[in-house]
Amino acid sequence: MKNKILLLFSIIFLLNFVSAITLQENTQFKPSATNTTFILGNNLTFNSVEVYSTYLKLDNNTIFANSSVGNVNITIFNFTDSYKKFNETKSNSSATVSYIISNFSSGASVLATKDSVAWIGLTGNSTGYVSFDYTGSSALFEIGSGVMPSTTASVSTEESSSGGGYPTYKPTSEQLEEGYEIGLRENWEISFDVSNESHELRVDDVGAKTATVTVSSEPVTFDLGVGETKRLDLDSDGFYDLEVFLKGVSGFSFWRKAGLVVRLIDKEIPSKEIVEGEEEQNFQGEGVVEEESNLWLWIVLGVVVVLVCFLIFRGKKKQLTPL
Repeated sequence: MKNKILLLFSIIFLLNFVSAITLQENTQFKPSATNTTFILGNNLTFNSVEVYSTYLKLDNNTIFANSSVGNVNITIFNFTDSYKKFNETKSNSSATVSYIISNFSSGASVLATKDSVAWIGLTGNSTGYVSFDYTGSSALFEIGSGVMPSTTASVSTEESSSGGGYPTYKPTSEQLEEGYEIGLRENWEISFDVSNESHELRVDDVGAKTATVTVSSEPVTFDLGVGETKRLDLDSDGFYDLEVFLKGVSGFSFWRKAGLVVRLIDKEIPSKEIVEGEEEQNFQGEGVVEEESNLWLWIVLGVVVVLVCFLIFRGKKKQLTPL
């Protein structure tokens, strides 16, 4: 009996011991479908470590990071439920690195600091993820609960401000007139003015080769395929004001990015497009007339067929009459 108790105690002790894994500094993980290498900046202990093709999972916390060009190294110093600290270095300083980090509560206020300065406020989405992009030189990020201080300076147009947990980009008029090229994920927005009226462009959905876009203040939603362009008259003056071009789609199935080129234009709408509805109605009317003409033709043919059958039947009847 004592041996059984000792054996049971040993098994429980062993399970508790192996449930925690201490990883040594400089241990590296590389998801196979990304250009990212995760490196431990010091000795860290986790209950589980899982490496997937696109992200790393440490306990219940996941991190996805991928650079638009070149390679990126993410050195992790801390990665717990409440506090995450990591450094980014990349081979191309002009590249944009996209991040998705999990295990926050839905609707939670999350503060991201960059090089120890409050940088951007985020909100956990319905599944507890936060996301952001960063373009620039190497940086140290710390992410945890918190909100942006009200005294913090606004973010430049090269980066993004955050509203409702999703970035909103604010290009200048000059950038939009030249053609503002930007990658937007679902629910990311651009804010701009036309004729002194504020408008927003939001990406609602990104498919493998398509994007669904909504432009407001009066919402207009449309779909674009790669290589397609949509022009809009935002102030109803008979001139196109905005042109949206879908240049391409990048990223992975669960986190795609629509590459858009947004341009302010001033182009008169061709009269043909204005009366397009009237032309369609006229075409439909001609179709009705044509159907009526065909109906009379069939009636005439039917009468002829009946008459021919009658004559043939009458001729046969005469041949059968006895002399």
